[in-house]
Amino acid sequence: AEQRLLSIDMANGPVALFGGAGRGKTTFIKSLLTAFATQRSPAELNMYALDFGRGGMKAVTALPHLGASIDASETARVGQLMRMLRNFINERQEKLSKYANLNDYNEKNPKQLFAEIVVVIDNFDRALAFAGASPDAKGLSDGVSLIRKQLIGVLAKFGLKAVEAVGHKFDPEFHEAVAQVETDAQPEGTVVAEQLRGYTLNGRLLRPSVVTVAAAPKKEVAGAPPAGSAAGEAPAP
Repeated sequence: AEQRLLSIDMANGPVALFGGAGRGKTTFIKSLLTAFATQRSPAELNMYALDFGRGGMKAVTALPHLGASIDASETARVGQLMRMLRNFINERQEKLSKYANLNDYNEKNPKQLFAEIVVVIDNFDRALAFAGASPDAKGLSDGVSLIRKQLIGVLAKFGLKAVEAVGHKFDPEFHEAVAQVETDAQPEGTVVAEQLRGYTLNGRLLRPSVVTVAAAPKKEVAGAPPAGSAAGEAPAP
């Protein structure tokens, strides 16, 4: 197969990568960051990674350009990064207002360069879940929500649809059950929680929804010996 050079314009706003589980999204992001690092010095490029996937960004932590790689368990560090980036933005907006763009500023102020900044978020849905639970990450939540909404809107025009899950009967064709919960609040076999959103494209499954399914509560059998008692034995007083 023919291999062609892929060029990505990062100067005109956020870039979103969408695909099914196990299709190489994290590998692509790592390759992209490595490519950036070969073209810029650490003084020219600062990168930050919010690793809300499965720890796939650990492979690039050795890059000197990477200021931090933070996973979802490090709540305090996520808040610190958000505040730091907000301070960066405020400082730059004030100074760059008199210049055409970042390159124009750097050319005219070679001794006070502003490095380019790239922030990578691996797994939008988990990032949203985290940000919604953390008051320090409201900026992250708002930004990710907006990007995700725009992305889904564009892809919907090409036939992308979210798999219906919560409140619907479990369908092995579109759902992947990872847990059951005993409850009488929902009929048995009903999806009660969604851990990962699934999607179809023009009717073809891209990835199933990862879900939790309702199970009927276990009922005590009349006359059955209590748990831990052998059949035919009287329970201890």
